[in-house]
Amino acid sequence: MNAGKLYECLAEAIEKPLEDVKKFPSTEKLSDIGMDSIRFIKFIALIEESFNFIMDDSDLLLSNFETMQKVQETFSKYEVLSYE
Repeated sequence: MNAGKLYECLAEAIEKPLEDVKKFPSTEKLSDIGMDSIRFIKFIALIEESFNFIMDDSDLLLSNFETMQKVQETFSKYEVLSYE
């Protein structure tokens, strides 16, 4: 999985510098750095655009996006994300 690209999408979605986002622990809640429902939608759209795929509706649960660790676990099943 290209975690760097996921962090770039997150930084753009929450409108924070990439350097700050990368320092945030992967097990901490994304809401603690500014994720909200509108930014969540933007984050999904950025990921789909960056990796050129469409997520399954069944994966579009806020619980899958509480932390970067959960985001990475959710996307690890998509073959398109398994290439660096």
